[in-house]
Amino acid sequence: MAAILVADDDPDIREIVALILEVAGHEVSTVADGAAAVAAIRHQAYDLVVLDNTMPVMSGLEVLRTCQDLEPCRRPIFLMLSALNGRRDVRAALDAGADSFLPKPFEGHRLVTCVRELLEAGRLEPAVDG
Repeated sequence: MAAILVADDDPDIREIVALILEVAGHEVSTVADGAAAVAAIRHQAYDLVVLDNTMPVMSGLEVLRTCQDLEPCRRPIFLMLSALNGRRDVRAALDAGADSFLPKPFEGHRLVTCVRELLEAGRLEPAVDG
């Protein structure tokens, strides 16, 4: 089970994503805008953040850029889930720090698979000795 934050301004999307991930066995919190996402990420440790790009107050890209200064051990995995899914949009998300991108509309099983693969890959990252 992973601690997951879902940040999306659409209440229906937040509810659907949270339900899908809860059924998959994860503990899910939700927020409605980018500033609330940053505050939640700085306040609590999340394994993964599902992030929309077009949100009020701060966009998903702004959230990613703001979280660049987090220590690696505090930085969650970021999955951008967005309807802005052209080639430039995907590249901008990855360049800003997203670990993966899933376009809207999405199928529940693809979301679960993507989250599982990201979490498994994150667990396989080698420890870095300082």
